[in-house]
Amino acid sequence: MKHEYHFTISRTDRICLIVFVGVLLGWELIKYVLPPPVFQPLGHLDNKTFADVIQPSDSTQKERHYSPKQYEYNQDSEDSQYQTSAADAHVSPVEIMHASWKELRAIGFSSKVASNIERYIAAGGVVRNEKDLLKIYGMDTTQWNAVSSLIIFPETKSESTYPDHAYPKEKFSTTLLDLNTVTVSELESLPGIGTVLAERIIKYRTSLGGYRFVDQLKECYGLPPETLEKILPRLTITQPPSTIPINTVDFTNFNHPYLNKKMIRLLQAYKAQHGPFTNASDLRKIYPPDSAWCDRLLPYINFD
Repeated sequence: MKHEYHFTISRTDRICLIVFVGVLLGWELIKYVLPPPVFQPLGHLDNKTFADVIQPSDSTQKERHYSPKQYEYNQDSEDSQYQTSAADAHVSPVEIMHASWKELRAIGFSSKVASNIERYIAAGGVVRNEKDLLKIYGMDTTQWNAVSSLIIFPETKSESTYPDHAYPKEKFSTTLLDLNTVTVSELESLPGIGTVLAERIIKYRTSLGGYRFVDQLKECYGLPPETLEKILPRLTITQPPSTIPINTVDFTNFNHPYLNKKMIRLLQAYKAQHGPFTNASDLRKIYPPDSAWCDRLLPYINFD
């Protein structure tokens, strides 16, 4: 009859157990092989107190002391070099709305923030104060504290701060501009309007056929409310917008901000079934449930 042994270990297990026990014994025996450490009595420390012994010397403290400024913008060594040079050298304050990328870097901005500020202003943005500046992507209070004394905002500008040639009087002329004939350069003379916004205003004017009233500028994408508040009083409408010959226009290539593709298809279908449009009532028959689109579009329609 074959016997089964339930409490046995293999040869490999026995070898591992022997090695483990040998390591433990060796760890205990090594204490007796190494020489014991030598401790100097406190009485032989030349009359030093216990506090003097445990407290590091002034030179050691200086070596171990690290100022938080040493770690500002440590993720960008180039930025820290610019900040160090700006602190050591005399840097003149810069006008935030007219400063170049190099000038922003020179007063302590990181390369990323300087680029974001430059792009923001080029797109028509206005940096009037600390609150606007902190909205720039990548900007934080640490950088603001470093550059706050070297920034001049538009709202703090005075005649004593800026010479006459820095801000020509015609730059902010109070002459009313016709919104339907104004050029890009004339729009750039308005506060808060850069090249991008000026081109966007004219592009929307072209798609409309012209503005009927200055408040239509609120429909133009990307214009901040505070900028609109400043420029609307300086705009006027003297030349009326062009109209659309609804009965002769080619609907296949027709586009207008007040008409979506669905409404254009309905206009085309109605004209094909019922003939030319004669008046506003025909136009409202296109989509009876909603006539708001028609009321907006009618001033641009010519039924002749």
